[in-house]
Amino acid sequence: MSAEEGGAFGAGGRGEERRKDPTRLLIIDPRQLPRACLEAALAETQDIVTVGAVANIDEAVAVVCERGTDAVLVNLAADRFDEAALSLIVRRLREAGGSLVVLVLKETIEPEQALAAACQGVRVLLDDAISLDRVVQSIGFACAGWVIYPAFDYGRLLAGIAATRQSYGEPPEPIFTRRQEQVLALLERGATNKAIAIELGLRERTVKAHVKALMRRLNASNRTQVVAIVSRDKVDQV
Repeated sequence: MSAEEGGAFGAGGRGEERRKDPTRLLIIDPRQLPRACLEAALAETQDIVTVGAVANIDEAVAVVCERGTDAVLVNLAADRFDEAALSLIVRRLREAGGSLVVLVLKETIEPEQALAAACQGVRVLLDDAISLDRVVQSIGFACAGWVIYPAFDYGRLLAGIAATRQSYGEPPEPIFTRRQEQVLALLERGATNKAIAIELGLRERTVKAHVKALMRRLNASNRTQVVAIVSRDKVDQV
């Protein structure tokens, strides 16, 4: 399944709110022609300012330290997926620029690769066949707190992330954000989107976005299935 058909999981912010200022983006791609083409294409957009397009992590760190950036797009394309190399890239970028958003483009994405990328803190993993508009949109959402991956079995993916974090002595990340937990609790009580919005002091469209995020996270087709899945899991844990 291509990333065009994929979904987002783990929305950490209000997805409908976009950054007011253009996102400063750094591109990493060892191939000169694809790198130049991607930089030129993104230069035509209004929401993104490219601060550099480099061939390797050393050049990337230099740009981050000198100019600063909000997000880094790593284009792996058809290259072999090297978990150790990706881990090094993410670590060095974070050391140089703090809480940077890291996005990866890959030609063919397997579930195991998605798990590895998620464990390394990659915010967005996209099939490189995705349209430029979707790339730009994904960058904006990622900077607003969303995590975007192809549509795999996210229950297994999240369980793998939690297990990996625990193996390194880190506490597992919560399955849902605090706001998603609040929305879910009200869904379990049978509240409508309008009632949830009033209860939490949110806009109704914001509630709809949270419900959709819960549906994607749990691979549910509607809100009733969301409640059913969560209720089933609670019974299984008793």
